[in-house]
Amino acid sequence: PGARVVGDLAHQVLHRVHSDTRTLEANDCFVALRGDRFDGHTFLPELADAEVRLALAQEGLASSGLSGVEGRDTRVALGEWAKLWREQMAMPVIAITGSNAWFAGDLV
Repeated sequence: PGARVVGDLAHQVLHRVHSDTRTLEANDCFVALRGDRFDGHTFLPELADAEVRLALAQEGLASSGLSGVEGRDTRVALGEWAKLWREQMAMPVIAITGSNAWFAGDLV
């Protein structure tokens, strides 16, 4: 609710979705998340150099020369996007929990 499209999304190519600028590649979509110690929005002006043209942000897309969607909370928007993507899949979801420090060799 309250989200708005910025720029032209019709002819954009999207390869992957990322929230970490260190792993961005050309044609990725950057999700600008905010936390207690970071704000992904500070990286928006640098994305053009990495050939990133799409972003999900709360603000600043037009001034950074990016297309995408601006909304009130990018964390919630990313969750909604993931939910829509998951609903397109027909396979079951499997979750594995626990510590990665344990392995079968500990039983011997």
